[in-house]
Amino acid sequence: MFFHYSFKKILLISAYCLAITHTVQAEIWLSDSLYLSNSQQLQFTAADDKSPILGILPEFSLVQGIPPELLASSKITLSSQFDLQTSESKSYTKGIINEFNLTFSANPFWSFTFGRQKISHAQADLFSASLNKNDQSFYPLTELNYSQGILTTYRLGFVEQQLMLIQQTEAEYLTASKSNTPSYHYKIKVGIPGYKVGPLILLISHESKTKENSSASVGLVRAMLGSAVQLPLKFVSGDGQWAFQYARELNNKIEGNQYAWQTSMSWLGFIPRHNLGLLFSHSDKQWRYSDDFTPGQNTTELRYQWLAQQDFKIELAARKTIDKLTSSNSANIKSVDEMNMRLYFSF
Repeated sequence: MFFHYSFKKILLISAYCLAITHTVQAEIWLSDSLYLSNSQQLQFTAADDKSPILGILPEFSLVQGIPPELLASSKITLSSQFDLQTSESKSYTKGIINEFNLTFSANPFWSFTFGRQKISHAQADLFSASLNKNDQSFYPLTELNYSQGILTTYRLGFVEQQLMLIQQTEAEYLTASKSNTPSYHYKIKVGIPGYKVGPLILLISHESKTKENSSASVGLVRAMLGSAVQLPLKFVSGDGQWAFQYARELNNKIEGNQYAWQTSMSWLGFIPRHNLGLLFSHSDKQWRYSDDFTPGQNTTELRYQWLAQQDFKIELAARKTIDKLTSSNSANIKSVDEMNMRLYFSF
């Protein structure tokens, strides 16, 4: 009964959103240097192992530009995100301040962000998923998240380098010990502007990990490589593009079961403003660094996207996950089929 009621409700909301797309606004200017922006997500999920879930994730940001005579090319951002979910068995509500930072551009090459911010290492494709951090994940794996620290960016031509010191994340704060373990990340991204080849991304992370049955911590260095390519479909009439991306962990010998990869193929614009993609991923059971993929899981996902307007899109996704719980024994393998409908909009 709940499934039918929720599905009717989501269709009514979808129809309402489609009716108001011509009035969509991403930013509301309150003064010459102060504006309010927002992004909304509505999701309906039906899986064969749990009750259907209706979720809403609204996010609101207040951005204040600083007068040039005080600090040139700078702004202060305050943002809050909420996660509201309801199902047949329970309801869930949470909200966090996921951004409170100062961004400063010293010149066209150097920029700095200090404070609480959203760090993302997502691959540039239809799925925007990451094997590592992704505070910008449209629907987080477990909890809403943020990163607190310093981000330094240097851009020169088609090369972009970033150095991140992350002092704390929301996930760490929620632990019983209120852990505050810093991590360091270096990312270099190479891409040729105006071309659809790349970027090629190398990410090197250093994190401290507490040893089992001990209070001592040990430094752990990991490296990840990601790449993307987008080429025209010459054998199909129209403006369609074929896109491919691949990312994987480079160093998987530090500890056992520490390996992960993802790849996707997408047909962009098979009908104008319509995209279709297929994603495959794998993560070993100890791979706990991703905000998008569950440890010890193989994933296959088919996704359709309609870009109705610049600030309004609809996605339909069918996902199959296989959890390898303990061994190769088939009795320890769990398979779950899931359907998602998502609406993204702003006003």
